[in-house]
Amino acid sequence: MQQVGGKYADPTMRLVLIPTDAPTAETMESLEEKAEGLITGDAYQVIEVGEVMKPAAGGTCFELHVGAGADSTFTIDTSGITGLAIYAQHVPTEFERDRHYLYDSKGTDIEPIAQEGGGGHHHHHHGDMVMYTPSDVLLLVESKAAKLIPSDPAFGFLGQAGDVFYELPQHEEEGLLFLGIATDELEEGIFEGDQVQMNLKSVDGPGHVYLYATDTFGSPVVMFNSADGISEADKFVTKAGAHAHQSMAFSEPGTYRVGFDLSGKLAANGEETRSDKFELLFEVEEADHEDDSHGQDDLAIGAYSIGATPFSLTFETKAGLTYEIEASHDLKKWEEIGEVKGNGGSVDFIDQREALFNNQYYRLKIKE
Repeated sequence: MQQVGGKYADPTMRLVLIPTDAPTAETMESLEEKAEGLITGDAYQVIEVGEVMKPAAGGTCFELHVGAGADSTFTIDTSGITGLAIYAQHVPTEFERDRHYLYDSKGTDIEPIAQEGGGGHHHHHHGDMVMYTPSDVLLLVESKAAKLIPSDPAFGFLGQAGDVFYELPQHEEEGLLFLGIATDELEEGIFEGDQVQMNLKSVDGPGHVYLYATDTFGSPVVMFNSADGISEADKFVTKAGAHAHQSMAFSEPGTYRVGFDLSGKLAANGEETRSDKFELLFEVEEADHEDDSHGQDDLAIGAYSIGATPFSLTFETKAGLTYEIEASHDLKKWEEIGEVKGNGGSVDFIDQREALFNNQYYRLKIKE
Protein backbone atom coordinates (compact mmCIF):
# COMPACT_ATOMS: atom_id res chain seq x y z
CA MET A 1 0.00 0.00 0.00
CA GLN A 2 1.42 3.37 -1.04
CA GLN A 3 0.88 7.04 -0.32
CA VAL A 4 -0.48 8.99 -3.28
CA GLY A 5 -0.02 12.75 -3.24
CA GLY A 6 1.78 12.48 0.11
CA LYS A 7 -1.12 10.78 1.91
CA TYR A 8 -2.74 7.37 2.26
CA ALA A 9 -6.28 7.16 0.93
CA ASP A 10 -7.32 5.36 4.11
CA PRO A 11 -5.33 4.57 7.28
CA THR A 12 -6.81 1.06 7.53
CA MET A 13 -8.26 -1.61 5.28
CA ARG A 14 -9.88 -4.93 6.14
CA LEU A 15 -8.92 -8.03 4.20
CA VAL A 16 -10.50 -11.49 4.52
CA LEU A 17 -8.39 -14.53 3.57
CA ILE A 18 -10.08 -17.94 3.28
CA PRO A 19 -7.94 -20.99 2.34
CA THR A 20 -9.55 -23.29 -0.23
CA ASP A 21 -8.60 -26.41 -2.17
CA ALA A 22 -10.71 -25.26 -5.14
CA PRO A 23 -9.75 -21.68 -6.08
CA THR A 24 -12.45 -21.18 -8.72
CA ALA A 25 -15.04 -18.53 -9.52
CA GLU A 26 -17.73 -20.85 -8.15
CA THR A 27 -15.86 -21.16 -4.87
CA MET A 28 -15.49 -17.40 -4.62
CA GLU A 29 -19.22 -16.96 -5.08
CA SER A 30 -20.10 -19.67 -2.57
CA LEU A 31 -17.87 -18.08 0.09
CA GLU A 32 -19.26 -14.56 -0.35
CA GLU A 33 -21.73 -14.74 2.53
CA LYS A 34 -19.09 -16.12 4.88
CA ALA A 35 -16.62 -13.42 3.85
CA GLU A 36 -19.32 -10.79 4.34
CA GLY A 37 -19.79 -11.88 7.94
CA LEU A 38 -16.06 -11.82 8.61
CA ILE A 39 -15.37 -8.47 6.99
CA THR A 40 -18.20 -6.67 8.81
CA GLY A 41 -17.85 -8.51 12.12
CA ASP A 42 -16.14 -7.53 15.35
CA ALA A 43 -13.54 -10.32 15.26
CA TYR A 44 -10.43 -9.30 13.35
CA GLN A 45 -6.66 -9.32 13.71
CA VAL A 46 -4.77 -6.03 13.50
CA ILE A 47 -1.74 -6.19 11.20
CA GLU A 48 0.88 -3.46 11.42
CA VAL A 49 3.45 -2.64 8.72
CA GLY A 50 5.85 -5.52 8.10
CA GLU A 51 3.76 -8.12 9.90
CA VAL A 52 2.59 -11.41 8.41
CA MET A 53 -0.97 -12.63 7.80
CA LYS A 54 -1.50 -16.36 8.32
CA PRO A 55 -5.17 -17.23 7.75
CA ALA A 56 -6.89 -19.92 9.79
CA ALA A 57 -8.42 -22.88 7.97
CA GLY A 58 -11.89 -21.37 8.23
CA GLY A 59 -10.78 -17.91 7.17
CA THR A 60 -9.57 -14.80 9.00
CA CYS A 61 -10.32 -11.09 8.81
CA PHE A 62 -7.24 -8.87 9.02
CA GLU A 63 -7.29 -5.10 9.52
CA LEU A 64 -4.22 -3.57 7.88
CA HIS A 65 -2.82 -0.42 9.51
CA VAL A 66 -0.55 1.70 7.33
CA GLY A 67 2.66 3.19 8.70
CA ALA A 68 4.17 6.67 8.61
CA GLY A 69 6.35 5.96 5.56
CA ALA A 70 5.46 6.40 1.90
CA ASP A 71 5.03 2.63 1.48
CA SER A 72 3.46 0.06 3.82
CA THR A 73 4.16 -3.60 3.08
CA PHE A 74 2.28 -6.60 4.49
CA THR A 75 2.98 -10.29 3.83
CA ILE A 76 0.55 -13.19 3.34
CA ASP A 77 1.95 -16.56 4.45
CA THR A 78 0.56 -19.12 1.99
CA SER A 79 2.67 -22.09 3.12
CA GLY A 80 0.59 -25.27 3.17
CA ILE A 81 -2.28 -23.58 1.34
CA THR A 82 -3.49 -24.85 -2.05
CA GLY A 83 -5.55 -21.79 -2.91
CA LEU A 84 -6.67 -18.59 -1.26
CA ALA A 85 -9.91 -16.61 -1.62
CA ILE A 86 -9.33 -12.90 -0.96
CA TYR A 87 -12.09 -10.42 -0.15
CA ALA A 88 -11.58 -6.72 0.61
CA GLN A 89 -13.70 -3.80 1.77
CA HIS A 90 -12.92 -2.14 -1.56
CA VAL A 91 -10.44 -2.48 -4.40
CA PRO A 92 -7.65 -0.23 -3.07
CA THR A 93 -6.39 1.26 -6.33
CA GLU A 94 -6.16 4.52 -4.37
CA PHE A 95 -3.07 2.99 -2.72
CA GLU A 96 -1.18 2.60 -6.03
CA ARG A 97 1.46 5.25 -6.66
CA ASP A 98 3.99 3.52 -8.88
CA ARG A 99 3.27 -0.18 -8.51
CA HIS A 100 0.39 -2.62 -8.10
CA TYR A 101 -0.66 -3.33 -4.50
CA LEU A 102 -0.79 -7.16 -4.69
CA TYR A 103 2.17 -9.22 -5.89
CA ASP A 104 3.89 -12.54 -5.20
CA SER A 105 7.27 -13.29 -3.62
CA LYS A 106 8.97 -12.86 -7.01
CA GLY A 107 7.50 -9.39 -7.45
CA THR A 108 5.02 -10.46 -10.14
CA ASP A 109 1.72 -8.58 -10.01
CA ILE A 110 -1.42 -10.51 -9.08
CA GLU A 111 -4.20 -8.66 -10.88
CA PRO A 112 -7.64 -8.86 -9.24
CA ILE A 113 -10.98 -8.66 -10.99
CA ALA A 114 -13.40 -6.67 -8.84
CA GLN A 115 -17.03 -7.68 -8.52
CA GLU A 116 -19.62 -6.11 -6.26
CA GLY A 117 -20.98 -8.48 -3.63
CA GLY A 118 -24.27 -8.20 -1.83
CA GLY A 119 -22.73 -6.17 0.98
CA GLY A 120 -20.60 -3.88 -1.13
CA HIS A 121 -17.27 -5.66 -0.70
CA HIS A 122 -15.28 -6.94 -3.63
CA HIS A 123 -13.84 -10.33 -4.36
CA HIS A 124 -11.10 -11.36 -6.69
CA HIS A 125 -10.83 -14.17 -9.16
CA HIS A 126 -9.15 -14.86 -12.45
CA GLY A 127 -10.49 -16.17 -15.71
CA ASP A 128 -8.80 -17.28 -18.89
CA MET A 129 -6.94 -14.53 -20.73
CA VAL A 130 -6.61 -14.03 -24.47
CA MET A 131 -3.95 -11.69 -25.84
CA TYR A 132 -4.30 -9.68 -29.04
CA THR A 133 -2.10 -7.24 -30.89
CA PRO A 134 -3.35 -3.67 -30.27
CA SER A 135 -4.41 -3.05 -33.86
CA ASP A 136 -6.69 -6.14 -33.85
CA VAL A 137 -9.03 -4.81 -31.16
CA LEU A 138 -11.78 -2.17 -31.25
CA LEU A 139 -12.10 -0.71 -27.75
CA LEU A 140 -15.71 0.30 -27.14
CA VAL A 141 -16.34 3.31 -24.91
CA GLU A 142 -20.03 3.00 -24.08
CA SER A 143 -22.31 6.02 -23.85
CA LYS A 144 -22.48 5.66 -20.07
CA ALA A 145 -18.92 7.05 -20.04
CA ALA A 146 -20.43 10.50 -20.71
CA LYS A 147 -19.85 12.98 -17.88
CA LEU A 148 -19.97 16.72 -17.35
CA ILE A 149 -16.69 18.59 -17.00
CA PRO A 150 -16.36 19.60 -13.31
CA SER A 151 -16.48 23.26 -12.33
CA ASP A 152 -13.15 22.88 -10.50
CA PRO A 153 -10.63 25.00 -12.49
CA ALA A 154 -8.10 22.17 -12.17
CA PHE A 155 -10.15 20.26 -14.76
CA GLY A 156 -10.16 23.18 -17.20
CA PHE A 157 -7.83 21.26 -19.52
CA LEU A 158 -10.87 19.14 -20.47
CA GLY A 159 -12.79 22.15 -21.77
CA GLN A 160 -15.65 24.30 -20.56
CA ALA A 161 -17.21 23.40 -17.20
CA GLY A 162 -20.56 21.69 -17.73
CA ASP A 163 -19.75 20.42 -21.23
CA VAL A 164 -20.06 16.70 -21.94
CA PHE A 165 -16.94 14.55 -22.27
CA TYR A 166 -16.39 10.77 -22.25
CA GLU A 167 -14.22 9.15 -19.59
CA LEU A 168 -12.86 5.67 -18.93
CA PRO A 169 -12.33 6.23 -15.20
CA GLN A 170 -9.24 5.61 -13.13
CA HIS A 171 -11.29 3.47 -10.75
CA GLU A 172 -13.17 0.44 -11.97
CA GLU A 173 -16.78 1.14 -12.92
CA GLU A 174 -19.20 -1.56 -14.01
CA GLY A 175 -19.84 -1.58 -17.76
CA LEU A 176 -16.80 0.51 -18.71
CA LEU A 177 -13.32 -0.50 -19.82
CA PHE A 178 -10.79 -0.40 -16.98
CA LEU A 179 -7.49 0.60 -18.57
CA GLY A 180 -4.12 0.11 -16.94
CA ILE A 181 -0.48 0.58 -17.89
CA ALA A 182 1.85 -2.08 -16.54
CA THR A 183 5.50 -3.08 -16.87
CA ASP A 184 5.10 -6.35 -14.98
CA GLU A 185 7.37 -8.36 -17.26
CA LEU A 186 10.09 -5.71 -17.62
CA GLU A 187 13.20 -6.74 -15.69
CA GLU A 188 14.94 -4.29 -13.40
CA GLY A 189 18.40 -3.01 -14.32
CA ILE A 190 17.85 -2.69 -18.08
CA PHE A 191 17.00 1.02 -18.10
CA GLU A 192 18.52 3.94 -16.22
CA GLY A 193 16.75 4.22 -12.89
CA ASP A 194 14.46 1.42 -14.14
CA GLN A 195 12.47 4.22 -15.79
CA VAL A 196 10.54 3.89 -19.05
CA GLN A 197 7.80 5.96 -20.62
CA MET A 198 4.80 5.69 -22.90
CA ASN A 199 4.62 8.58 -25.38
CA LEU A 200 1.56 9.94 -27.18
CA LYS A 201 2.45 10.22 -30.88
CA SER A 202 -0.79 10.82 -32.80
CA VAL A 203 -4.55 11.25 -32.50
CA ASP A 204 -6.83 10.69 -35.49
CA GLY A 205 -10.43 11.35 -34.51
CA PRO A 206 -13.21 13.90 -34.08
CA GLY A 207 -11.90 15.38 -30.85
CA HIS A 208 -9.13 15.43 -28.28
CA VAL A 209 -7.69 12.68 -26.08
CA TYR A 210 -6.53 12.98 -22.48
CA LEU A 211 -4.78 10.74 -19.97
CA TYR A 212 -4.70 11.82 -16.34
CA ALA A 213 -4.94 10.57 -12.78
CA THR A 214 -6.34 12.17 -9.65
CA ASP A 215 -4.53 12.19 -6.35
CA THR A 216 -6.10 11.55 -2.95
CA PHE A 217 -7.34 15.13 -2.82
CA GLY A 218 -9.05 14.91 -6.20
CA SER A 219 -6.54 17.05 -8.10
CA PRO A 220 -5.72 15.82 -11.63
CA VAL A 221 -2.20 15.09 -12.85
CA VAL A 222 -2.24 15.31 -16.66
CA MET A 223 -0.04 13.01 -18.76
CA PHE A 224 -1.60 13.32 -22.26
CA ASN A 225 -3.50 16.31 -23.62
CA SER A 226 -3.85 16.47 -27.39
CA ALA A 227 -5.92 19.68 -27.16
CA ASP A 228 -2.78 21.80 -26.84
CA GLY A 229 -0.85 19.87 -29.48
CA ILE A 230 1.21 16.70 -29.19
CA SER A 231 4.76 17.14 -27.90
CA GLU A 232 7.39 15.45 -25.74
CA ALA A 233 5.39 16.60 -22.72
CA ASP A 234 2.67 14.07 -23.58
CA LYS A 235 4.13 11.09 -21.77
CA PHE A 236 3.40 8.63 -18.99
CA VAL A 237 6.52 7.82 -16.96
CA THR A 238 6.75 4.63 -14.93
CA LYS A 239 9.24 2.07 -13.62
CA ALA A 240 9.98 -1.58 -14.24
CA GLY A 241 7.57 -3.85 -12.37
CA ALA A 242 4.96 -1.14 -11.90
CA HIS A 243 1.22 -1.23 -12.50
CA ALA A 244 -1.12 1.75 -12.43
CA HIS A 245 -4.54 2.88 -13.62
CA GLN A 246 -5.41 6.26 -15.09
CA SER A 247 -8.44 8.01 -16.54
CA MET A 248 -8.56 8.22 -20.33
CA ALA A 249 -11.00 10.71 -21.79
CA PHE A 250 -12.33 11.90 -25.14
CA SER A 251 -13.86 15.28 -25.91
CA GLU A 252 -16.30 14.06 -28.59
CA PRO A 253 -18.02 10.81 -29.60
CA GLY A 254 -16.75 8.95 -32.65
CA THR A 255 -13.85 6.77 -33.78
CA TYR A 256 -10.32 7.51 -32.59
CA ARG A 257 -7.05 5.98 -33.71
CA VAL A 258 -4.48 6.86 -31.04
CA GLY A 259 -0.76 6.24 -31.61
CA PHE A 260 1.91 5.61 -28.97
CA ASP A 261 5.47 4.42 -28.62
CA LEU A 262 7.62 3.33 -25.65
CA SER A 263 11.06 4.65 -24.82
CA GLY A 264 13.81 4.59 -22.22
CA LYS A 265 17.54 5.08 -21.74
CA LEU A 266 19.61 1.91 -21.50
CA ALA A 267 21.51 1.50 -18.24
CA ALA A 268 24.49 0.01 -20.07
CA ASN A 269 25.35 3.04 -22.22
CA GLY A 270 22.78 5.78 -21.59
CA GLU A 271 21.48 5.60 -25.14
CA GLU A 272 17.77 6.01 -25.77
CA THR A 273 15.91 3.08 -27.26
CA ARG A 274 12.42 3.46 -28.70
CA SER A 275 9.77 1.01 -29.88
CA ASP A 276 7.87 1.15 -33.13
CA LYS A 277 4.69 3.17 -33.05
CA PHE A 278 1.55 1.20 -32.23
CA GLU A 279 -2.08 2.28 -32.33
CA LEU A 280 -5.22 1.68 -30.28
CA LEU A 281 -8.64 2.02 -31.88
CA PHE A 282 -11.49 3.44 -29.78
CA GLU A 283 -15.16 3.76 -30.65
CA VAL A 284 -16.85 6.33 -28.38
CA GLU A 285 -20.63 5.99 -28.30
CA GLU A 286 -22.59 9.23 -28.25
CA ALA A 287 -24.66 9.90 -25.14
CA ASP A 288 -28.42 10.31 -25.49
CA HIS A 289 -29.04 14.01 -24.98
CA GLU A 290 -32.83 13.70 -25.06
CA ASP A 291 -34.58 14.77 -21.88
CA ASP A 292 -35.75 11.82 -19.82
CA SER A 293 -39.23 11.57 -18.37
CA HIS A 294 -38.08 12.80 -15.00
CA GLY A 295 -36.57 16.11 -16.08
CA GLN A 296 -33.62 17.97 -14.61
CA ASP A 297 -35.68 19.72 -11.91
CA ASP A 298 -36.35 16.39 -10.19
CA LEU A 299 -32.71 16.25 -9.07
CA ALA A 300 -32.37 19.84 -7.86
CA ILE A 301 -30.80 20.12 -4.39
CA GLY A 302 -32.67 22.77 -2.46
CA ALA A 303 -30.38 23.11 0.57
CA TYR A 304 -27.30 21.60 2.15
CA SER A 305 -25.29 21.97 5.34
CA ILE A 306 -21.97 23.76 5.62
CA GLY A 307 -20.55 21.61 8.41
CA ALA A 308 -18.43 18.59 7.54
CA THR A 309 -20.00 16.08 9.95
CA PRO A 310 -22.79 15.24 9.70
CA PHE A 311 -23.48 16.56 6.22
CA SER A 312 -27.10 16.97 5.17
CA LEU A 313 -28.89 17.88 1.97
CA THR A 314 -32.50 18.59 1.06
CA PHE A 315 -34.11 17.92 -2.30
CA GLU A 316 -37.53 17.74 -3.91
CA THR A 317 -38.91 14.33 -4.87
CA LYS A 318 -41.71 12.80 -6.88
CA ALA A 319 -43.93 10.12 -5.41
CA GLY A 320 -43.17 6.66 -6.74
CA LEU A 321 -39.53 7.37 -7.61
CA THR A 322 -36.50 6.09 -5.72
CA TYR A 323 -33.44 8.32 -5.37
CA GLU A 324 -29.87 7.13 -4.81
CA ILE A 325 -27.36 9.34 -3.00
CA GLU A 326 -23.73 8.79 -3.98
CA ALA A 327 -20.54 10.23 -2.50
CA SER A 328 -16.97 10.62 -3.76
CA HIS A 329 -13.80 12.22 -2.46
CA ASP A 330 -12.19 12.62 -5.91
CA LEU A 331 -15.09 12.93 -8.41
CA LYS A 332 -13.92 9.63 -9.92
CA LYS A 333 -14.93 6.76 -7.71
CA TRP A 334 -18.54 7.04 -6.53
CA GLU A 335 -20.13 4.98 -3.75
CA GLU A 336 -23.81 4.68 -2.97
CA ILE A 337 -24.38 5.78 0.63
CA GLY A 338 -28.16 5.91 0.82
CA GLU A 339 -31.52 5.51 -0.84
CA VAL A 340 -34.65 7.64 -0.45
CA LYS A 341 -38.23 6.92 -1.51
CA GLY A 342 -39.91 9.90 -3.14
CA ASN A 343 -42.98 11.24 -1.36
CA GLY A 344 -43.92 14.11 -3.64
CA GLY A 345 -42.34 16.67 -1.35
CA SER A 346 -39.07 17.77 0.22
CA VAL A 347 -36.78 15.09 1.70
CA ASP A 348 -33.78 15.46 4.02
CA PHE A 349 -30.79 13.13 3.86
CA ILE A 350 -28.04 13.06 6.51
CA ASP A 351 -24.63 11.47 5.93
CA GLN A 352 -23.62 10.12 9.35
CA ARG A 353 -20.31 8.64 8.16
CA GLU A 354 -17.02 9.79 9.60
CA ALA A 355 -15.30 12.38 7.38
CA LEU A 356 -12.06 10.74 6.14
CA PHE A 357 -11.11 13.15 3.34
CA ASN A 358 -10.58 16.90 2.97
CA ASN A 359 -13.06 17.01 0.09
CA GLN A 360 -16.37 15.20 -0.22
CA TYR A 361 -18.77 15.38 -3.17
CA TYR A 362 -22.36 14.21 -3.49
CA ARG A 363 -24.73 13.50 -6.36
CA LEU A 364 -28.30 12.26 -6.81
CA LYS A 365 -29.51 9.62 -9.23
CA ILE A 366 -32.97 8.36 -10.01
CA LYS A 367 -32.99 4.59 -9.59
CA GLU A 368 -34.24 2.81 -12.68
